[in-house]
Amino acid sequence: MDFDEAVETKRCYKCGEVKPRSEFYKDRSRSDGLDPRCKSCTKAHKAAWRKANPEKHREYGRKWRKANPEKHRERFRKWAKANPEKHRERKRKWRKANPEKAAAQKRRHNRKRSMERSSRVREIVPEILRLEGDHVALEQLAHTLAKRKDFRNLCWMSADIEDLAVRYYYKEEEL
Repeated sequence: MDFDEAVETKRCYKCGEVKPRSEFYKDRSRSDGLDPRCKSCTKAHKAAWRKANPEKHREYGRKWRKANPEKHRERFRKWAKANPEKHRERKRKWRKANPEKAAAQKRRHNRKRSMERSSRVREIVPEILRLEGDHVALEQLAHTLAKRKDFRNLCWMSADIEDLAVRYYYKEEEL
């Protein structure tokens, strides 16, 4: 083995094979900047440690997730997108095991959707709301809201607008 070849390769102390430097993880504490074990031996060593120390491994994972919530969320989103069936089954099992939490989560979701619907309607009608003195504009607003069928979630509406919307809603229902 000549000098150029020795610079490009390294011997794994675990398996004894001579491999390219790209087959070793970086380790700044070492004189050559590489881990003494090749990647495959390092992976096997870490897998054996995880199997022998499952509780320590779980605790390490908990600490990492707590310290890196954004990274954890992003990793989980990617996993869920890549594994939709497994994700659906996992959610189903969780809902079955935690019915109270699942019901509370559903209530929060429904409340959020209701607020989103209200904000969408607010985006549609800002000009009409500025013309509150114009009865024709109020009727136009009421008619628009009645067609949307979600006007009952709009607690911000004035009583006049709500009354008109209810009238138009039931008038549309009869037709």
